Amino acid sequence: MEDTIQSVERSFELIDALLELDGAGVTELAEHLNISASGTYKHLTTLRELGYLEKRDGTYEVSYELFSFGARVRRREPLYEVGREPLDQLARVTYTRTNLYVRERQHAVCLYSTFGGQDGSTESTEGRAIALEDSAVGRVMRSHGENRDVPREWADGPESGLTVVDDHQVGIETEDERRRIAVEIGGSDRVRGSIEVLAPIDQIEGRLVDEDILSMMVSTAETIESRL
Repeated sequence: MEDTIQSVERSFELIDALLELDGAGVTELAEHLNISASGTYKHLTTLRELGYLEKRDGTYEVSYELFSFGARVRRREPLYEVGREPLDQLARVTYTRTNLYVRERQHAVCLYSTFGGQDGSTESTEGRAIALEDSAVGRVMRSHGENRDVPREWADGPESGLTVVDDHQVGIETEDERRRIAVEIGGSDRVRGSIEVLAPIDQIEGRLVDEDILSMMVSTAETIESRL
């Protein structure tokens, strides 16, 4: 990297590693990052003094101070403020896990996640960041404004690529016996985000043919767009 401060980079590497390891001691963290134990200790001590880490029985963990940063960043995002109520309603009528994503650089970041009751998991994906090319939610945002002449039918089956429904990019993928459907939230000149519905394949399969879930998702996207 050019024009960066190495000590700052190292601090964030330590924080990422602590999250990945779910907490660690000095020796474990140093070995994980292949850096000296003395340097690791200094960074950890500094981050703890600043309030970004906690230490319990020799194990360092990320503190809630970083959570407060994320919460403040999320509150300033208009998509989060206007999208929660329509997303809650969509989750209730589809009985699914429903997520709201925003684009940040080359990633899709989950701003909000709500649960309608039948996706087999209550695990929230809030805060999750995924590369645009690695998921349907990212691909519909990356392709905003493209392929508007794509027919409504899926070209090679619902597991592949994108289509357009009522001028909204739609993507679909299958993962661990569950189906993810994503619909873009557009603006006049740029994509604002995307909606994702996640449910077991057997719950969505028949309903996808009738396009009722897609219609509800597009309607939700249009409601959010009208409020931005």
